[in-house]
Amino acid sequence: RTDGSCGCACIACPTAAPTQPPTTPPTEATDNPTTVEPSLSPTPNPYVVEYSQKYGGTGPTASGTVYEMRSDASRAYVSKVCVKDTGYVNGVQLFWNDEDRTSQTVEASSSGTWNCTEQVNGYECFNQVNLNSGWYIDNLQFVTTDNVTSPSFGTSAGGSNSVYAPPGFCLAGMQVGIGSSYMNAIWFIWSNLTTYTLSPTPSPTIPMTECDLGQVAVGEDVECALSTTVVDSAYGENADFVWPVRFYLVDSDGGDSYCSNPRLSFSYVENDFAGEDKYLQVYESRYVSPGNPVVATCGVNGESGSCSEQSCFTAKALSKDYSNRNVMYFAILVSPAVEGIDSTGEAICDGGYLIDATLTVLCTRMDTLSPTQSPDSSQTPSPTAMPTVGRQDESTAGEQVVGYMAATLLIGLYMYI
Repeated sequence: RTDGSCGCACIACPTAAPTQPPTTPPTEATDNPTTVEPSLSPTPNPYVVEYSQKYGGTGPTASGTVYEMRSDASRAYVSKVCVKDTGYVNGVQLFWNDEDRTSQTVEASSSGTWNCTEQVNGYECFNQVNLNSGWYIDNLQFVTTDNVTSPSFGTSAGGSNSVYAPPGFCLAGMQVGIGSSYMNAIWFIWSNLTTYTLSPTPSPTIPMTECDLGQVAVGEDVECALSTTVVDSAYGENADFVWPVRFYLVDSDGGDSYCSNPRLSFSYVENDFAGEDKYLQVYESRYVSPGNPVVATCGVNGESGSCSEQSCFTAKALSKDYSNRNVMYFAILVSPAVEGIDSTGEAICDGGYLIDATLTVLCTRMDTLSPTQSPDSSQTPSPTAMPTVGRQDESTAGEQVVGYMAATLLIGLYMYI
């Protein structure tokens, strides 16, 4: 509802419209703010909530009715955002990373189309929002700590702003001002987190390399390799060890290309793989948890001490869509039974490595594409009906084809006469 009452399960109860919300100016980070990773300090920090300045709401109806969208769970942060628009933004739905995956929806009207960001996981979160605003909120775009940028939701053009979270903070909610038809105003709510859950321990500096799509023509394949090693420091003390790596996708050609048809090859040095309990697993993610795609399991019942390079798979198709991503994460899990050194501390192969592997990404360079997604209606008590995005009604499409053929026939007859 937008009349100030609270009679619908899917809308947030309004708060009093703040005359001056707590204000934190956008933070100007010394480095690219979208690639700054939050602190992994194991010491709990005091819980702090900060509000951005107001954006939009400059028209005759000002902010409208203001609703605060926050999770009741302690230190929950936003893990997914859905936005509804008719050109201007007129609705938003937030999902949190709490145990129940709660969500909250506020909308000005039933018209419009819902589109969503991807769900963030692990210790990734939203720490930047790009928007245009004036009388109303014209469009919204969200950026994660992994530098993954969502499509821009909304097509109207007003004043442009980029809003950054304070260092170590994540998007925890919003205050939104709702008018009769559109979202008039918005404030972003940032909060700090105690720690981030990693598997099995806080990760080291993540090895990375750039993959330059600009070195080939559009439609051609580019190949990028990253070799990585991890020294085994103690015999018999390995738990499941997870080693993440990343590829940054860049375009030195000055364009805005993306990675189509993503594939991965993986090879490793066979140091200690004699047995069913000795293996490597490659994940298409930087963290290991149920639901994350396993690309392959390598090394089972191999050899120990051969020290030869083994190819586990070549140019295997990946499951994720990278058309809106400029970073690709992978993780190598090493089973506890694998060793890089023997019981005397001697290296099994040169270097005494627990991991000695090479990952090679293959991409077909294509022009920019920004697909969208619909909200998960299973998590929304009363979702708005969502039409299929980007496709015409078949009857309408058929009428257009018939009309085109008729016009072509008339033109042909006219030219003949």
